[in-house]
Amino acid sequence: MSDAVTRFRRLTGRKGGKALIEKRPSVPPRERALIGLVLLNVCWLVFAMGGVKLWGEFVALGLSLGTLLLLPQWRLGEFSSQSSPAKALLRLPLFWFGMGLYVYFFIQSCNTAWEWQLLNGRPFFVPVSPPFAGLPSGIVAPLDENSPVRSMVFYTIPWITCCSVWVGLSTRRSVQWMLHGLAWIGLVFAAVALRQHFFHIDRILGIFPALPTREGTPIPFWGTLHNSNHAAYFLILASGICLGLFLYGWYRDLRHFRRSGGIWLLYLGLAIAVTFAVLMAQARGAIIFVLLQWFLFVLICTIFFVRRFGWIGFSLPAVFVAIILSIATTFIINPDVFESQKRDWIQTFTLVENPELEARFYMVQITKDMVADRPWYGHGAGSWRYLHLPYLDDYPDFKTRQIVWRTDPSTGKRQRREITIWFQNAHVDLMEYLVEWGIIGCLFPVLAGLWLLYRGLRAFNGWDPGLLTMLATVLVVFMGALVEFHFRIPLVLLVWCLLFVLTIKLAELNTHSSRPLQSP
Repeated sequence: MSDAVTRFRRLTGRKGGKALIEKRPSVPPRERALIGLVLLNVCWLVFAMGGVKLWGEFVALGLSLGTLLLLPQWRLGEFSSQSSPAKALLRLPLFWFGMGLYVYFFIQSCNTAWEWQLLNGRPFFVPVSPPFAGLPSGIVAPLDENSPVRSMVFYTIPWITCCSVWVGLSTRRSVQWMLHGLAWIGLVFAAVALRQHFFHIDRILGIFPALPTREGTPIPFWGTLHNSNHAAYFLILASGICLGLFLYGWYRDLRHFRRSGGIWLLYLGLAIAVTFAVLMAQARGAIIFVLLQWFLFVLICTIFFVRRFGWIGFSLPAVFVAIILSIATTFIINPDVFESQKRDWIQTFTLVENPELEARFYMVQITKDMVADRPWYGHGAGSWRYLHLPYLDDYPDFKTRQIVWRTDPSTGKRQRREITIWFQNAHVDLMEYLVEWGIIGCLFPVLAGLWLLYRGLRAFNGWDPGLLTMLATVLVVFMGALVEFHFRIPLVLLVWCLLFVLTIKLAELNTHSSRPLQSP
């Protein structure tokens, strides 16, 4: 008997009318509820400005803590041999790494090295001796987006949610449902945002009025997120999940010798649509990194196709190269288009023409100085916003007071105003983490990531092109944090952490399912 026939009988579970394997288990009720609650939290953050406001963040915190209530085993149609997820949570290194970071935040918020004092009637941050000089120190700040308390709330959302997902999902089907749900949430957001942008219908994505600085301007594509960077990176994650599900379904059908189905083809079209939405967000960094994402996807596809179909597998990258050459030829042949795009790119990436980019340049220099002053313990969670101001004196060329012309919404006339630039974050996430947490504090998320990668290496046999594509998306968005600030929004951070955890989890479950089948 051929190997193909033997494998077919193993997969179908038939041999002379007797089943070789048990029927595929259904998703337990507890896992269905957990999936629904996590996806509800993601939907809420999409609606609630990404969670950057206090009310949105605390609701998301309550939903994430609610996932812990679904961990005790109810034994209602669940697997009798499965251990309690609540006990597995206490044995999970990911849980204790997050707990260590939470304790680190708590020490910083109590061991303060700065306090508010009134000097000439104006409040200033003044350095003081912390109660415990040998421990990490921080600041006491208002309950704004950068305070230590808000940092605790901010990072509790992805920490608790990912821990619950890791120990609470025990079947491949449940993990796949979660990935499908994340992909469709991103797709719906992209579709509604594009409709809002092209048809100029205000406030589709929520009940919130436009920001004062955007009154009288075209309706932004990103809707309630009110920031093109946040929306673009959220959609990069969604497009990566779609690309991964496309390859995951194709590879699974090839392994199982299936000739029907093919629903995974839909996800390739969805990925293209979501990528178009990323481009419409017009965020400079996101456009570069979504192109990198597609490059990695084509590379993974090429390796997969060459292994499967031989030299004909190079036809896919050949098609992409032909498309790129045709677009480049269009720009060269049409001088008007070429000159127009040239002016836009010069204005975008020249410090003289783009004050915002110039400001980022100086912010990076200031951030480096702050890291050099306190490399190990950092300045405290949420401290960059308040403590970077004294470092501005070292850069007199950077003008923090600028003359701007703004349109008065009531009269419609432009008015001359002098404003002071005061940045709330460094716009470079990874460097800001070093400023606030120091090397010691950053060890906790680094160890959590290394533990996940270690589990992924152990599940070597469970990887396929689809999962590699999703893991490449995790890498691309992480690399984007070197030059952008999308991890400062709970929505993007939560979806990024979920994709990282779900990818490794599904690889492990694939490894367990690929063990040799035995007849009862």
